[in-house]
Amino acid sequence: MDSDGSGTMEFDELVNSMSSQKMTEDTLMNKQQLLEILKSFDRDNSGFITPAELAKSMIQMGHPLSYRELSQMVRDADTDGYGVISFKEFQGIMARSAADSLGFSF
Repeated sequence: MDSDGSGTMEFDELVNSMSSQKMTEDTLMNKQQLLEILKSFDRDNSGFITPAELAKSMIQMGHPLSYRELSQMVRDADTDGYGVISFKEFQGIMARSAADSLGFSF
């Protein structure tokens, strides 16, 4: 996992390890679970979460967002700048969230 040999795992190394070809059965299960979660947001089945889809899902979960909050959320997740959240970006969000909840920082 520590591909650069620095002695610590950087965020990009964690994300890369999550999408590596060397996945165990448990990792594949987690990837499938993440795909299912992404699909619950992806109402048009495009493979991406649009800002509108994110807003609607957050309202349905009882967490409506202001335009500013929604924009910031998409900006934080959208690392390639296309204005939507891809599966790889979604994996990154989930990895950061898990790390935050465990007290790790990247």
